[in-house]
Amino acid sequence: MTVALAACLALVPRADLRVVEFRDPDARFVVVQAWAKAPEGADPAAWRVMARCLSEGTLEFSRESLLSTAGQTGQPLLIEATDELLSVTVVLPPDGLAVGAHLVASILTQPRLNERIINGAVASLKSEPPGAWEAHLDGTPDFSKVRARDVLALGERLGNPAQVVVTTAGPIERGDGSAAFSGRFKPRPSPSQPIRAQQASPRLSRQEVTFVELSGPVLDPADAASPPMALAAFALGVGKDGAMHRALREGRQWSYRQESVFWPTSKGWRPRLVMARRASTETVSPEQMADALRPEIDRWEDGDRLRALAMAEASLQGRLPVNPFHFSASRRMSDSLASRAAWAGYLELTGKGALGTDTFLELLRQVTLEELKAAARDLMGAKATAK
Repeated sequence: MTVALAACLALVPRADLRVVEFRDPDARFVVVQAWAKAPEGADPAAWRVMARCLSEGTLEFSRESLLSTAGQTGQPLLIEATDELLSVTVVLPPDGLAVGAHLVASILTQPRLNERIINGAVASLKSEPPGAWEAHLDGTPDFSKVRARDVLALGERLGNPAQVVVTTAGPIERGDGSAAFSGRFKPRPSPSQPIRAQQASPRLSRQEVTFVELSGPVLDPADAASPPMALAAFALGVGKDGAMHRALREGRQWSYRQESVFWPTSKGWRPRLVMARRASTETVSPEQMADALRPEIDRWEDGDRLRALAMAEASLQGRLPVNPFHFSASRRMSDSLASRAAWAGYLELTGKGALGTDTFLELLRQVTLEELKAAARDLMGAKATAK
């Protein structure tokens, strides 16, 4: 069952931590989740290595105890990281809120980090290269350049409550989440190893596939320009009736995959129009991609606006299998309780407020055809990349 976030979500302010409570009285589980921002200047590769280390246990829980306690419902502990963000998700029985809060707080404030665990995480990440599409979206750092001291320095900063938002979701009452996390996060002492802004670890490249991309500004629900921009991304690149499929794949046979993606950054979701091509001697520039899409935009009628709205509604309700809203390269928005909790916590972390999906959809419904076309044309002149 899809539950409107706006009707049952509350931010419970605390002096030391932001706690978002999402009540779903019909849920069979309780979800405890945390989002954290990477410190400024952090090496993305070291940040991802640290994230991989977190499932190896804490100062309170051995690896075996951590994984078995978190996996009581059959859904394993989930820890994911992008260049800028990290999320921890635990799904437990309805009476597991306090246990979940204890686990999540222990993972973020007392990670078990040492050279053996760090080396194991590096080896694990190097042995699991992502697919070409995922690598383009999320990048492919060269983990062989990661230094253990950088990972340890990040671990010391991980539990800083100013950089963390936790979400509790399920059959809970107002105040339950705040009470479960009471006293678990405290201001951190100055780390022993300062992080110095440094050049990020090199990115590895794949030669068999090339990508062309146009990306727009980060979406801000409070900005009047964001709803038209978001709806334009749906009209351009979501579904086989989208302009990207018609112009780039059917019209010019340039691409074998083309999608609009809302990518999570530390400031909010960024719309990205991505085209994947088999590597060949023929090159296609972002400008050529935009030129191919402009006639499609000019031909849009109200039916195209309504189709985009229908895709947006299915997406925001978690009913779209290939959902453009990403939480990581491998996890998209769905109708699960964990996904709805992730939506709320992520928006709170990025300073956008825990905006309900129904509220955002209502903003999209107010976008006119001319506003939709204007936003799509703006995306054609957006930041462009080709590689």
